Amino acid sequence: PDSFAVTGPAEYARLLAELTLAYGALGPILQSLGFFDLGQTPWFRVLLALLALHCLVRMADQVTLWRRLRRPTPDAPLPASGLAVDELPVAAPLATVITLLQAELGSRFAHVVTSQSPLDGAPQGAGDDVAGDSDLQTATIHATRGALGALGNALSYLGPVLVLLGLVVTQYLGWREANLDLAPGQQVGLAQYPGVTITAMDVGDTSQLSVTRGSRVQALTLAAGRPAHTGPVGLFQTGGGAALQVSVQSRAGRPVPLRPLVGGAQADEQKILFQQAQEEISLAVPLRSVVLRFVYFTELPGQGFDGPVILAQAFQVGDDTPLFSEFITHAGSFTIGDDTYTFTPTRYVQIDAVYDPGLWLVLLGGLVTLIGLIMFAGRAPARAWAWLVGRDDETAATLAVLGSGPTTRQELAALVDPVAGLAALHTPTAPAAEPDPAEAAS
Repeated sequence: PDSFAVTGPAEYARLLAELTLAYGALGPILQSLGFFDLGQTPWFRVLLALLALHCLVRMADQVTLWRRLRRPTPDAPLPASGLAVDELPVAAPLATVITLLQAELGSRFAHVVTSQSPLDGAPQGAGDDVAGDSDLQTATIHATRGALGALGNALSYLGPVLVLLGLVVTQYLGWREANLDLAPGQQVGLAQYPGVTITAMDVGDTSQLSVTRGSRVQALTLAAGRPAHTGPVGLFQTGGGAALQVSVQSRAGRPVPLRPLVGGAQADEQKILFQQAQEEISLAVPLRSVVLRFVYFTELPGQGFDGPVILAQAFQVGDDTPLFSEFITHAGSFTIGDDTYTFTPTRYVQIDAVYDPGLWLVLLGGLVTLIGLIMFAGRAPARAWAWLVGRDDETAATLAVLGSGPTTRQELAALVDPVAGLAALHTPTAPAAEPDPAEAAS
């Protein structure tokens, strides 16, 4: 059960016991492991804390990536894994290969930076035979795109952190007062929100409420699926049912007080709320030694009632013979002695008053996550490198691409193809063989 949705420790303990019993032999085991109260179990809270830590670390990593994608440098650190790499020799000058790669990368990436310097030690991708060759030059080209995608990734990790933070805020600062039943004219105060009184003005499919906060009166409309708000408190309709207003007047027109037999206080008018079918509720008229008995039925086809009906009976204390017994479907009055008994069928609405201070953080977290996913889907991050070692007549090229999907290899192939074409273009062709003079003479 949700501890946030019950009215107090006793109600919560009762629901927990019922749930444990419903699972039979597994119930005590599941309860001891905390599966009936995940929000309160230490191991679940540790998992949530680890999840938040993971999201924060990943967010920091994506923010770092976003900065590197926006302002790349040739000496940017390489990722630990995920690179698609290819090497090929090119029979073309280093400057020609650099120009070609800058053009190819510039057409696919947002930022392209290049550095070039004399060879310092053995180059990456080159053999031992080129080490120490003073004519060799090296160049590094780094291209990036998808900075917004990396930022979107960061936002998609920030969103869950905001959601978890909102849940924590609600857990420790929020409250709920559940099962507040109101018939027309009834009012109830909120124990968790002193100074606020809710009065039901009209009850039906759509209920009209009046909320008093100090000297301010606010009119609210409430319906199933359409909550109302007063200040930071949300009012949610969770149910409702049949109700009956009962009053008694003497011949002189003075009200005769009534009192519930079980609970409740004496008043000139009582409102009976029926929680279920065939529920029996009784009222006492102390000054007349009369007991009123009411039973609610959703229908009584045998008595000719196809809809809701209430059986109303009156008994003199100590006598089992009813003073009157009537079925009530509409407002009406009955006379016993010098007194007039008035019964008015109506309905009541059941509401929950909820203060959820973390709700806005949860909603914001969901929105931030959605925006982040859209940004990432629009332009996923990608990076490419080219390490070149060459001289005036030949170049060794090492090409690498890091993407975020199955097309990484395809993108590497699209980069390798023009370089390979350049190699074929600059490969010298063998001269045609001279004809044999003897064969020519013959």
